[in-house]
Amino acid sequence: MARASRQQDGASDSTVVSIAIALCVCAAGCAGGIVAGPDGRVGPAADATDAGGLPPADGGEEPDPCLDGGPCEEPEPIDIDAGEEPDVDAGPVADADAATMPDPDAATPRDSGAPADSGAVVRPTPTCANVNQRLRDDFGIIIRPGTLPFSGLPSEDIGCADRIKVYQMFIRPFQYERFGPRVDPSVPFTMHLYRTGTGSTASCSAYVPNANAIQIRDLSDCLRVVSGPSDPDFNRIAMFLIHETGHIIRARTPSLGTSFQNARLAAQDPACYDRGFIVTYSLRTTNPISESMAEAIGLFVVNRKVGRYGTISNFRTECPHTYAWVRTNIFGNLL
Repeated sequence: MARASRQQDGASDSTVVSIAIALCVCAAGCAGGIVAGPDGRVGPAADATDAGGLPPADGGEEPDPCLDGGPCEEPEPIDIDAGEEPDVDAGPVADADAATMPDPDAATPRDSGAPADSGAVVRPTPTCANVNQRLRDDFGIIIRPGTLPFSGLPSEDIGCADRIKVYQMFIRPFQYERFGPRVDPSVPFTMHLYRTGTGSTASCSAYVPNANAIQIRDLSDCLRVVSGPSDPDFNRIAMFLIHETGHIIRARTPSLGTSFQNARLAAQDPACYDRGFIVTYSLRTTNPISESMAEAIGLFVVNRKVGRYGTISNFRTECPHTYAWVRTNIFGNLL
């Protein structure tokens, strides 16, 4: 998912992204996304015809993950993945324990080596009356029916309960001092929602056309299977959305992509990479730098993910150099 797509088959593919949220991947210039299926694995999604410049994140089909309309801010295309890539969060996670993520509101230390949340600032859960304003003010996120052309797909919307779930999925990353400034809530990005009409359950994918937008297919299907923060699917979908947001971060600060590449992390954490991609990412035809950076940002939050090509059970201990780069450059310390 370089441009703006994420793989969530990592959802299933990803640690907790077993719901088919496909992480979008940049296809020929940023069109593609990742798809996560109900089996918990991510695979390529339908091609996203939209242009965009961000590399897709990772997961199913590789639609270009460039956000909100417009080429990704990169001198050269972040060809993360050609074609749409369904983000990884399709389907329920097979290993519930491997995919579970502690309630972000609980602010308790996470197990399996994940960063501890003790002492972190806890945000109160929004209500139906203020969830849209809270998403915008706290995280710089706007959710709306899609308005950007996207493979001829009709738009869809999600209700209050699902918007609250999305808010809860972003509580944890925003508990870190640097994540907020990297995203920069003062300049909101929009999640444009579309429906494929396939009738699939718990499967979705995304594409990032530019630094201000993420085009997501079937998000309502993915969120439908999430009962709350303690649900194993919660982490899977969170991984998908955070992976895609990682493409937004890279598009807004291109120098981070250069720094990630220059760090040569695949050579330092060889067991965590395959052909240049972090093993949990579901595609191998996109931009490995863009997708691996976005995948690493998601893994920092969920810590464990079962992917199509490989599994990471403890991101911090199994990929220490990549973990350290992400912590230093994207997250920092808990607030």
